[in-house]
Amino acid sequence: MSDTNKEQILTEILGNPLHSGGELLFYCKKCNHHKQKLSVNIRKNVFKCWVCNFTGTNVTRLVKRYGDRKSTRL
Repeated sequence: MSDTNKEQILTEILGNPLHSGGELLFYCKKCNHHKQKLSVNIRKNVFKCWVCNFTGTNVTRLVKRYGDRKSTRL
């Protein structure tokens, strides 16, 4: 699956991201911070919220936790 497709799936689940270098910044669904502090790097397959320290080494974890069954093919 291409990075563009992965970004589309994440956008459907987490909303429109800000692009910062090679990373995407989303609103964190875990802490609901008012700024986009959830940093996702699709190429490295990692994510981190800079407020609540929600981290992981598999972006699929975000999709499974916050997405629906149709979008779990990341």
